[in-house]
Amino acid sequence: RYSDYDRFIYIGGLYAGKIKDLSQFLKKAGEKEVYIITVGMGNPEDAETVRIRMKQLKSQLGNRVIGEDKIFHLNGAMDYDRMSTIHRLMMKGFCFALKKKPIEKRSEMDQDIIDSYNKSIDYKNFEDLEKIKEALSK
Repeated sequence: RYSDYDRFIYIGGLYAGKIKDLSQFLKKAGEKEVYIITVGMGNPEDAETVRIRMKQLKSQLGNRVIGEDKIFHLNGAMDYDRMSTIHRLMMKGFCFALKKKPIEKRSEMDQDIIDSYNKSIDYKNFEDLEKIKEALSK
């Protein structure tokens, strides 16, 4: 039960610019302290990637305010072999749209998605969990 806890950690994958199931979770968490960890394909060390993720996240938070010291971004993986047909079709359309962008206007993430199309890639780095562990122990 949510009422039994004072603090929550929500780890959510980014799918089409949204953090899966975040809105429902926040409703259940109420006014309790929340840490949010996003997992996606963009490099979490890249300022543009973080800017985009924060913009996407803020659109889902509505009026709720969560300090940036409680928000973390991790790199993830994409396994085409395990993707559903729908998700493969979505990626095909997404890659097609990215390829239409002039090369000089593509971000690093755009190019990574194009280069990895129809391949499985894994950018996870479990050492990145240390900074989250430190923040939670304060």
